Amino acid sequence: MIDQNTPEERMLRLFTRLRNLDLDHWPDLAEGISPAQMTLLEQIVLNPGCGVQDIAEQLDLSAPTVSVGMNKLEENGLVKREPHPTDKRAVQFYTTAQGQSMHDRFSAARLQKFKRLLSGLNPQDKETLLSLLSQAVAYAETGIDKKPTNRQIFADNRQKDNWIYKS
Repeated sequence: MIDQNTPEERMLRLFTRLRNLDLDHWPDLAEGISPAQMTLLEQIVLNPGCGVQDIAEQLDLSAPTVSVGMNKLEENGLVKREPHPTDKRAVQFYTTAQGQSMHDRFSAARLQKFKRLLSGLNPQDKETLLSLLSQAVAYAETGIDKKPTNRQIFADNRQKDNWIYKS
């Protein structure tokens, strides 16, 4: 029999409850766009002029996987590709006005969901929660035989920018 009161079991139940809140689900804001494509769009907003390989490395994905997603975003009018100024084989991606608008609405909605999630805590408790979660995640990401992935490095850089918690 599993002890339901261990910290690990309590954490598992909390993460299940968090998942049920659908914090990453915005069908009204991103109709026709998958969560993976929204992640690609965000990469272009954060790194205008990036290429397929740049995005693939940042997200720990294969270049062909990124390329398929970028084609979908381009078909939907959310991104545009332009030739690289010095490498004739490469292209650079930029958001269109429609893509930027969708990203802005998506980011605002995401921020509101996280503000609501944290609204029951006082400022000190918010900082404590975020600090402890950051510490736990950092410890879990590093191991004796494990180096951080590009995705973890990117996540750390976004955390340093404090992008999701800005008021």
